Amino acid sequence: MAEKKKAPQVALVEAFLQRLIDADVDAIADILTEDAVFEFPFAPEGQPKAIKGRDGIAAYFRKTFPKKRITAVTRCLTYEMADPSTVFQEFDCALLDVETGARHDNNYCALYDLRDGKIALFREYYNSVVRQQKEGVHPTLKAVS
Repeated sequence: MAEKKKAPQVALVEAFLQRLIDADVDAIADILTEDAVFEFPFAPEGQPKAIKGRDGIAAYFRKTFPKKRITAVTRCLTYEMADPSTVFQEFDCALLDVETGARHDNNYCALYDLRDGKIALFREYYNSVVRQQKEGVHPTLKAVS
């Protein structure tokens, strides 16, 4: 039985994850719109909540990849939405802190907005407490009033 061909938007976001694993900044930049935005709503204090523009995103990865790397995506579910310019993804990543050798896994959800065959918005949700604890930071949770 023939395998179903992936929709172009699914192939695009899956290619993006592979380029993250490969730490290929130029290949990542190639699939971003010039005005792309990466948002991290749950980023801990001291980490960016948003990075704007293809050049800014590329600079972020050039700074980050020598320190932290995705070594594997261990689970990935990609969902097509009614609007083909929007894709939702759930994935688990194995991460390596290059400087210390520490490894940790985290779960992610990402919302993508696509335009003209490129990524215009990547909004990533992850468990920032897991990340901080693996980095040796023990956050104090604060109640929201």
